[in-house]
Amino acid sequence: MQAYLKELKAWLDSQREVPLEEMTAFFTQRLDGYDEHMLAHGWDHYRVLAQHVPEDAQTLLDLGCGTGLELKPLWQRLPDIQVTGIDLTRSMLDAWSAGMRANRCARFAAITSRWSWAMRHTTWC
Repeated sequence: MQAYLKELKAWLDSQREVPLEEMTAFFTQRLDGYDEHMLAHGWDHYRVLAQHVPEDAQTLLDLGCGTGLELKPLWQRLPDIQVTGIDLTRSMLDAWSAGMRANRCARFAAITSRWSWAMRHTTWC
């Protein structure tokens, strides 16, 4: 962990003068390596988080759902929980929904837009 934090600090220092990116563009540009990066730096946290969801939970609201990677440990523990995923980045939601179709029966409702809200519902079984 210390090595990771040292590497992160060095990267942050190198980025001081770089203008901030708009969030949707930031995540869209990094979509191809997003899951690999998150697996390398956060997988244990996803398993711990899944353990804190109550046993009797039937629904979950996932704010900033990204590709849905963090839901895999949750569904291993609570396979029938229904998830509503919300993200501002259409490309992340498209990856989320493609993964859900490929891996399990899921109900999907997502909200995306920069300033106006649009709801999209899909169910796969």
